[in-house]
Amino acid sequence: INGWSSEAEGLQKRPATVFKKRLGNAGTFGTQPLIHTINRDLSERYNIEFTGSGVKAYSLGDTIQEITVNVPQGLSYITTTQPRVDLRCITIADYTFIVNRTKVIGKSGRTTDAGNVGGPDRDRVALVLCRGGQYGREMSLTVNGQNFSYRLPDGVAEKPQDAAAMVKETDAQLILTKLVAGIKGKPGLENFTWTIGSGYLHVVAPTGKTISQIEVHDGYAGQILQIVRHEVSTVAKLPIEAPDKYTVLIRGDTTKSGDAYYIRYDAAQKVWKET
Repeated sequence: INGWSSEAEGLQKRPATVFKKRLGNAGTFGTQPLIHTINRDLSERYNIEFTGSGVKAYSLGDTIQEITVNVPQGLSYITTTQPRVDLRCITIADYTFIVNRTKVIGKSGRTTDAGNVGGPDRDRVALVLCRGGQYGREMSLTVNGQNFSYRLPDGVAEKPQDAAAMVKETDAQLILTKLVAGIKGKPGLENFTWTIGSGYLHVVAPTGKTISQIEVHDGYAGQILQIVRHEVSTVAKLPIEAPDKYTVLIRGDTTKSGDAYYIRYDAAQKVWKET
């Protein structure tokens, strides 16, 4: 009865109980409160009391004191007449998950804007990624049967200053700029929108038209120019930056059990977020 089993140290004598403070009189936390202890480490320990109509938290350090609990979304989910029976808690790392077993799970009714992955815009948009250039490689872009290509300089010149001037030709932004200048306005592409961002070209077909074909070739096994439309296999194939709210499905490795998921680019925070 007084044993304490530890996987690391085996069976030990149970530590003594030390009284520190009375948190409240009988009934302070209701008739059937649920008490959940968070034992993060030696300096962060808490007791959480679910009263059925609210929640209180106390630090369990050298000085026991009540902590202010903020619930911006309201207390309706944890409101119950018997929290000890209806509520369940589990703490993982810095997060505590709370389940009310009396609540029926249902859809919220809110939906995420499909953006470029669904609806009428799905076949009107595409991204062309450029990860820099390499001397002597031919850059080629084909959209709906119209092609433009040009070759980067080989980096060799009689004068050192001429060779140094060729370095700028390998700049990703300049490569995309030249590709747009060469293909823009060709038959069938007159009203297309071409927006160059940091390492990417955003191609948008006008309303009523689609991008039925878009291909790139770089003479370097696709390591310089790449196409991203609606799906990729890994996050590593995405550009560092993209148009705001551009959404992509991460299909993942079919040999693994993880589900596919969508991520969307947030231009304000310069980050891809799962959506």
